[in-house]
Amino acid sequence: MNSATQRRRADYDEAPYGSSVRPVPSPDHLAAVAHLFGVDPPAVDTARILEIGCASGANLLPFASAYPEATVVGIDLSGVQIAAGRHTAAAKGLRNVTLLHGDIAEFDLNPFGPFDFIVCHGVYSWVPDHVREAVLDTIRTALAPRGVAYVSYDVYPGWKTKEVLRDFLTRFDHPGGKPAERARRARTLIDFLGDVAPAGSELERLVLTYLSTSGQIGDNYLLHEELERLISPCYFVDFVERLDAHELVYLADARPDTMYAANYAEEAAQRLIEECESQLELEQRLDFVGNRAFRQSLVVPACRAGQIRYDVGPARFPLLHFASRLPAADGFTRFDHSSQYYGEPGTRQIYTNDHGVKAALDVLTACWPHTVSWHRLTRAVRERLTGAGLEPPADLQTRIDMLLQMLIVRGLVCYRLDPVAPIDDPTAPSMFTR
Repeated sequence: MNSATQRRRADYDEAPYGSSVRPVPSPDHLAAVAHLFGVDPPAVDTARILEIGCASGANLLPFASAYPEATVVGIDLSGVQIAAGRHTAAAKGLRNVTLLHGDIAEFDLNPFGPFDFIVCHGVYSWVPDHVREAVLDTIRTALAPRGVAYVSYDVYPGWKTKEVLRDFLTRFDHPGGKPAERARRARTLIDFLGDVAPAGSELERLVLTYLSTSGQIGDNYLLHEELERLISPCYFVDFVERLDAHELVYLADARPDTMYAANYAEEAAQRLIEECESQLELEQRLDFVGNRAFRQSLVVPACRAGQIRYDVGPARFPLLHFASRLPAADGFTRFDHSSQYYGEPGTRQIYTNDHGVKAALDVLTACWPHTVSWHRLTRAVRERLTGAGLEPPADLQTRIDMLLQMLIVRGLVCYRLDPVAPIDDPTAPSMFTR
């Protein structure tokens, strides 16, 4: 282990990075997204999971508890974090969890694999180049042939804006100082910028944007996110090119709604679709349009590239279970052809006069936060309509499928390959509260 890695280990031991439950990289979500885009994933309930950079295991342990037949492995550079995670796992009686203390660039994971799902969140952009290579090489060698990997990373162009503030903070940081003092100084500098920035200036906008997105961040987050010297954002297409060198291929974004031009104004969306010759080109263009700073990519072995389909169609829906909360804005559904808004105030809403669509939204909302299967959704909609004295239209299934397609593209629905049903134990982890 070189001196730089030793310093990083000491930094994370002294000021552990906050470990938390993250719903997006959860294997049950990754499996559903992979299925949606044509790649059939391994079964989640018996899967072998690896998380690179697991910290104290807060993202892994709820999954291990929910799926006792799964095998869960985590590795992290910080011995303090791993010790904390092992203590929690033992206290919860989890026997399907192994937490490893080590450097991913040096650790031999072959005895623990192959893995059906590999998760690497918040690591890739914050490590030296040889460690980034090790992450991708681990995915190449340790991912099962039908496996799915997840990698999050910082991207341009959005990070170019953030770099201005980071450069200011790191310029006046004292790296050898105590963590609490460094964090206090950074907060003072941010407040100073906010106080002196001219009204309406680019600097004021930058500081206000940072404050609005950072929330009530802790000292350790501030230290490792804003004062970390080593960070390497990249453009999306550069990440994809790097995958190719490791016999891997980009599958999809873990948030599929970010992949589609349909979420922009109609004229802009049409132009994007016409001018972009591939999904990759479209997504890179969208990164510029949205000034995107962070990505969460699903990755699979290159041999599966031919299975990927980016047209989200109803052929993939029958195996899925859906959940969405879009209540009628005026309090109740009118089973007629009058137009109604659906969705919480201040959020993206659906406006429709289709009584079949309204019934489907009513069923989904009534089931929330639990899922309803594709088959059961159609049956329940028919029951709603006939109960209201209406004849279900002959093309009801098509209308429901078009609704689901639109909800997926807009990011207004959750979906899983396994049902999420009410549980008897209120303390048990829920896959939707993850």
